[in-house]
Amino acid sequence: MWGLRSGSMAPLRDQKYTQFIGSSQVNVDQKGRISIPVRFRNLLLPEARDTLVLVQGLEQCVYGYPLDEWERLTNIFMSKSRSVEQSYRFNRRWALYTNTVTFDPQGRIPLPAHLRTFAKIENEAIVGGGVDHLEIWNPELLLQDIEKGEPSFVEMFAKARLESESSERSSSGKDADDDSSDSK
Repeated sequence: MWGLRSGSMAPLRDQKYTQFIGSSQVNVDQKGRISIPVRFRNLLLPEARDTLVLVQGLEQCVYGYPLDEWERLTNIFMSKSRSVEQSYRFNRRWALYTNTVTFDPQGRIPLPAHLRTFAKIENEAIVGGGVDHLEIWNPELLLQDIEKGEPSFVEMFAKARLESESSERSSSGKDADDDSSDSK
């Protein structure tokens, strides 16, 4: 499930939440290939068949989804009701710039020229975890993206944590009023 295998990185809550986390700087060789760090390759399930689906990211980077995760997402997106025009537009954007790549024996994948151009990747790249996918970035663009005027990571983390705790209380039947009554 989720294109990931537990083992080299411990799950945060349960096995389905094992994630791509961390990052590594890699070189781009003359043939446009990059080496995917072994810690990421070890997370792929057999269902992914040593295959990543590469697509333009929402930011100026490349996303790499394990094949089984890509298929799961595609099934979800295809099951959503949309008008015919919306479906064609979405499917076109979802699939048009997509490439399926397989690891060679050295753990490298080809990074197609159109995706390298889109992400402005030349001689070096950062391969980083995006939880359910990998992100491949030009190191300078990643730094710029991190530094731009979005909410700080601390603010985003605090909000996500509060929402998670609230959700856990709701699912366990305990709410904020129950917490306050315990302290009386």
